[in-house]
Amino acid sequence: MEFVCTWVNKIKSKSDLETKWFWVETSSNLADMRTRKAVRPSEMGEGSDYQSRMEWMRKLESKCG
Repeated sequence: MEFVCTWVNKIKSKSDLETKWFWVETSSNLADMRTRKAVRPSEMGEGSDYQSRMEWMRKLESKCG
């Protein structure tokens, strides 16, 4: 646990948490898909949002609200 805390603190001290870190609602977070019971493997295959990103992820950062 000490190892993890050390790295988390190092990351926090070297990045601007207000402008470089963003929260994404779980329904829009593709990284959370695998943790959802209702998601089938076919929903993560070729051509899926999981493979080709959601529309909002393809926008330039400056165009995101």
